[in-house]
Amino acid sequence: MTKSPVSCSRARPAAAVHKRSGIGKRPVCALRFRGIAQKAVEALKSVLPGIPAASRIAVEKDRLSALFGDVISGHSPRAEQVDLGPVFYRTRKRKDPDELQLIAGCVKAIEAGYAVARPAIHPGATGLDVFKEMHGEIVRHAGYNLKFEADFACGMRAINGGGTPLRREILAGDLYIIDIYPSFHGYYGDLCRTFAASSPTDLQVKAWEIARDALRIAEETIRPCVRARDVCKQLRHWSLEWWSRSSPAWPPNTGPFTLRKLYW
Repeated sequence: MTKSPVSCSRARPAAAVHKRSGIGKRPVCALRFRGIAQKAVEALKSVLPGIPAASRIAVEKDRLSALFGDVISGHSPRAEQVDLGPVFYRTRKRKDPDELQLIAGCVKAIEAGYAVARPAIHPGATGLDVFKEMHGEIVRHAGYNLKFEADFACGMRAINGGGTPLRREILAGDLYIIDIYPSFHGYYGDLCRTFAASSPTDLQVKAWEIARDALRIAEETIRPCVRARDVCKQLRHWSLEWWSRSSPAWPPNTGPFTLRKLYW
C-alpha cells in the first residue's frame, strides 16, 4: 500500500503551503474547518477512507483538538506526527493579495460602525444603544452576520479595561473607548476609537494629542523589514522623553505607563 503524508490544520489551502513553506510537492490534504467541532470531525471521517494510511502526518499541534487527533491516529496509528505549526506561523505572517482584500473589507465594515457611533454617543444614551447601532451597521456593511467581538469602555470603567456594553447611561464628560475586532470571512480587523460624549476637557484634548503624535511616529517608522519590537522600542523612548519634559504639568498617577495605554 502506498503511503502518503496528510496535513490537517485550520490553515491556508495546500497550494499556499507548498508555495511558501518549501515542504515539497508530495500530496497534501488540507482540511479547513469553520463549523462546530463535531461537524468538522464527521467531515474528516468522510475524507480519510479515500486516503491511504500515512507514514508521516503533518499537524498543527497548537490548533488541533483532541477530537481531530483521535480520528487521525485511528486512521494512521503508526504514522510519525510532525508539527507544522512553525511553518504555518511564518506563512500567516505574509499575506497574499486576496487576504489583504479581505482584511481591508473587514476594516471598511468597522469604519462603517464607527461612523454611526459618533451620533449615537451622547449624554443620556446607553452603551447598549451604541452597540445596537454599531453592530447593525457593521453586519449590514459586511453582508452577513459575521463574528463580532469588541470591548466597550465608558466613563470610570475605561480606567481598568472594557467588556460587554452595559445599560449604564453615558454622562457628560465621559470618554467612550470602543475597540472592535470582528472576523470577516475568517480574517480579522482591529480598530480602536475614543469618543468624547460632550465637549472634551483640556486634559482629554492633551491625551488625544499624545496618542496622535505617537501614531504619527509609528506611521513614519513602520516599513518593510522593520521589526515590530523596534517600533515599540521607539514609541516607548518617545513617551519617556515626553514625560520627562511634561511631568510637572500632569496630575499624580499618570506617567509613561498611562501614556503607553493610550496607544498600545
